[in-house]
Amino acid sequence: LLLTPMVLPVVVFAIAVYAFFLRIGLGGTTAGFVIAHTVLALPFAIIPITAALEGFDKSIEDAAIVCGASPFEAKLRVTLPAIKIGIFSAAIFAFLASWDEVVVAIFMASPTLQTLPVKIWGSLRQDLSPVIAAASSLLVFLTLSLMIVTALIRRKLST
Repeated sequence: LLLTPMVLPVVVFAIAVYAFFLRIGLGGTTAGFVIAHTVLALPFAIIPITAALEGFDKSIEDAAIVCGASPFEAKLRVTLPAIKIGIFSAAIFAFLASWDEVVVAIFMASPTLQTLPVKIWGSLRQDLSPVIAAASSLLVFLTLSLMIVTALIRRKLST
């Protein structure tokens, strides 16, 4: 059930969410926008976190509880640090999924609430602005920079 937004066509999801949010008064609001994108990004966050939790040895958390930690403290000080890579991956995947879903953002947008992808899409439809080229160049530069930094860190860790 939680993975349904991943397999549902985006246009169908956008129309359904838009119609539902209009009925309950969340259409064109920041809260509605955040809820729609959270539901859309949730499957992309669940998968890496679930994988990280499956690889986590529960007996370590149990040992922390036996040593005197409360269940909450054991989760906070033992489980969370152990699955931090999964959480970080989930955050990146969720952000990218949200960034990529221009269709939902267009349906949820209002004159006062527009995201950068919606503005880029609108500008591409109306005219080719140098601002769009600059934003695209910046995104490519950031992506390449992150890839280079990741490669350097991996190389340093492997030696």
